[in-house]
Amino acid sequence: MDIRRAGSEEWEQYRDVRLAALAEAPYAFGSTLAREEPFTETQWRGRLSRGVTYLGYSSGALSALASGTSSRELVSVWAAPSARGTGLAAAVVEAVLAWAAPSPMTMWVAEDNTAAVRFYVRLGFSFTGDRVPLPSDPARYELAMRRSPPL
Repeated sequence: MDIRRAGSEEWEQYRDVRLAALAEAPYAFGSTLAREEPFTETQWRGRLSRGVTYLGYSSGALSALASGTSSRELVSVWAAPSARGTGLAAAVVEAVLAWAAPSPMTMWVAEDNTAAVRFYVRLGFSFTGDRVPLPSDPARYELAMRRSPPL
């Protein structure tokens, strides 16, 4: 397992894993593959400059990502099906949380994505009570969660 912070020079790797995530788990994101597939190099590099992104590699293959925004929101968390249950997703999320420390992190999760909800609860996130329509599918909802750093 290898965790690397992505800089703008890794925009192609970031693009590839982000598009793979949107294709494999469209139900889990506020965006869509159709929206992001036409992004330009400038747009992908720009996304990497708005906070932090960590890429997770398993046996040399790029298999996970997690990003944090400058407003301390956890976004774009995903692990390839072959990497689920290995700890790789938790490792990229923990890298984002360490970057944000000592600030708390917030995030949104689709309320019907029970596997993701369990994952975030295991990582110490708790519900804030906020619930809004999912931007990619307003018929569904997402729930806000927050994790404060240890005292």
